Amino acid sequence: MNVHAPWSGLAASVCASPFKLVLPTLGLALLAVGVPFSGQVQPGITVTLESGGSPFALSLETQLLPGLPGLQSYAMGTHEGLWLLLGGRLDGLHRRQPWASFDQAGHNTNAWVLNPETGQLWSRALNELPSDIAEQLSATNPCFQQEGEMLYWVGGYGYSASADAHLTYPALLVIDVPGFIQAVQDGTPLVAHVQRLADERFAVTGGQLHRLGTQWMLVGGHRFDGLYNPMGHATHVQTYTDAVRRFRLSASAGTLSVTHLSDFADAALFHRRDYNLLPQIFEDGSLGLTVFSGVFRPDVDQPFLNSTDLDTLSWSERPDFAQYLNHYHCANTALYSPGQQAMHSVFFGGIAQYTLDGSGNLIQDLDVPFVSTIARVTRLSDGSMAEHQLPISMPELLGAGAEFISVEGLPYTAPGILDLDALLAMAGGDSVLIGHIFGGIRSPEPNVFWVEDGTLSSADARIFGVWLKAGGATGLDALNTASVNSLSLQVYPNPNDGNFTVSFALDEPAEASVRVFDAKGTLLESRPLGLLSSGRQTHALSLRNPGEGMYIVELKAGGQTTVQIVHGEF
Repeated sequence: MNVHAPWSGLAASVCASPFKLVLPTLGLALLAVGVPFSGQVQPGITVTLESGGSPFALSLETQLLPGLPGLQSYAMGTHEGLWLLLGGRLDGLHRRQPWASFDQAGHNTNAWVLNPETGQLWSRALNELPSDIAEQLSATNPCFQQEGEMLYWVGGYGYSASADAHLTYPALLVIDVPGFIQAVQDGTPLVAHVQRLADERFAVTGGQLHRLGTQWMLVGGHRFDGLYNPMGHATHVQTYTDAVRRFRLSASAGTLSVTHLSDFADAALFHRRDYNLLPQIFEDGSLGLTVFSGVFRPDVDQPFLNSTDLDTLSWSERPDFAQYLNHYHCANTALYSPGQQAMHSVFFGGIAQYTLDGSGNLIQDLDVPFVSTIARVTRLSDGSMAEHQLPISMPELLGAGAEFISVEGLPYTAPGILDLDALLAMAGGDSVLIGHIFGGIRSPEPNVFWVEDGTLSSADARIFGVWLKAGGATGLDALNTASVNSLSLQVYPNPNDGNFTVSFALDEPAEASVRVFDAKGTLLESRPLGLLSSGRQTHALSLRNPGEGMYIVELKAGGQTTVQIVHGEF
C-alpha cells in the first residue's frame, strides 16, 4: 500500500518498526569497494575512483533573522537581492490523522519579502486578493519556476474555504515578482500583480515546472483531492499524471492563453512525485532536464532509484545509474565545469531510503527517513553518471521541502546551471557564496511519522549560506559504488525473517543469479534465476537456514555484480 501523501514530507511505508544497522568489525566494511573480507566470498565489485580529489568543496554558514517564519514546501522568487516567499506550510511533517493533516492553521496565508543581507522583513496578508487567488497562494507543494521577472505557479494542495474541501488547485498563476514585492513593501494593492488562468490540466501537486525554449513542461506529480490518510481509506482521490504535460503560454493585452501540446506519456518513468528536477548539460553539449528519484514506484511502495533525461523532443531512462542518497524533493543546485565537461547536481539532505556508513556501506531503512546527507551526482563527457557523498552534511535532519536560492549576479553556463570554473576563478583560492538554503522540515529523529503528534518536527526558519571553493585531495567525496551499475538492486522487507524479495533492473535479457552469505562469509543460499527478459525483475526468496543477524545478498546479472546488506529479524 502506498503512503499517498500529497506533500513530500511523508516517506514511510506502513511498516512501523524503525531500525538501524550496525555493522560488526569483521572486514565487511571493505565489501563495497571489492576488497576481500574474512570468509568464503569476495563479491568482486571493482570501481575506478576519481583522481585528483573532489571537484569542489562546500561549507555552510547559519543565519537567523528575527521574525522570519519557518516555511516548507513553498514557492519563491527573487528580484535585486530580495526574496518573495509564498505558500507552503508553517508546521513540520504532516500528521497521519485525516482531521489533523494539512489543517488550516498550518497554511501560510501571508506573502513575505526578505532582504537576506540586511535582515529586513516585510509581510502582507493575502486575504485582500480574490479568494481563488488567495487560496491557491496559500497552498503547499506547488509546481513553480521563475523566468525573468515572472513567477509561474501551477497547482498546489490545500484547504479551499470557498469549496469547503481540501483539493489540488486547477489553475496557473503568473506573478510579477518586482511589482508584487513593491506592493508588499508599500501596502499598495496586490491584485494588479497576479494573473490567473483556470485549467483542469494544471491541477497538479508534487510535480515540477520548467521551461525549455518556448515549451513549458509540467513534469510528473499527481492530483490529490480530499483528506489525507495513510491507511488507504476512501477519504481522498489521487491520480498521478504519469506524464510530462507540455504547453506554450502567451500573454496578450493582459490576458493569459495556453496552447497544450501532446504529452510525453510514460507510466513507468513519470509515475512519480516529490522528486528533484534539475537542468542538465548532456554529454553532447545539449541542454535538457533530469528527473531524479521520487516516489512511488508503480510495482512496489519504494522510491525510484533511476533517473530520466528529457528535452523538448523526447525522454529516456538512464539505465546505468541508480540514485540512493536523496530521494524526495530537497534543496538542490546544478553546476557545470566547461573545462572538465562535467555536470554536477548537488542535493542537500531531505529524505532517503539509504545512507552510507563511514566505510561506504549502503544502509537501508524501509521507513525512508529524514537524512542529513549532502551528495552530488556527476555526469561526465562519456555519459557515465555516479553518486558521491560529500564529506559535510546538513547540521541536523534538514532539507526536505527546502529550496536553494542562488545569489544573483553569478556566472551561468545555461539557465539554472552555475558555471563551476568561473566560480572557482572568482573564489581565487578562497570561498565564494553561491546561494542560500531556506526552510524545509527540521526533524529530531529519522522516523517520526508514526509517533508524530504535531509537535516533534517543525518548519525550519534558519538560512544556510552555501560557500564553494576548489576541492582537494583531502576530504574526498565518497563514491557510492552501487550507483554506477544498472541493476538498481533493492531488497525488501529489510529487516526480514529470511523471506524477502529482490527487485532489480535489466537493460537487456541476461542470465541472473542470487547468492546469500552470512556475516562470516558462509554461503547460505545459491539461487539461479535463469535467463530473464529486460526490464524490472522481482523475485521472492526464502532461506532454508537463515541463521541470525546480518547477511549479504549478492546479485549477478549481465556481467554486473552488486550486493546489499540485509538485517535478519528472527
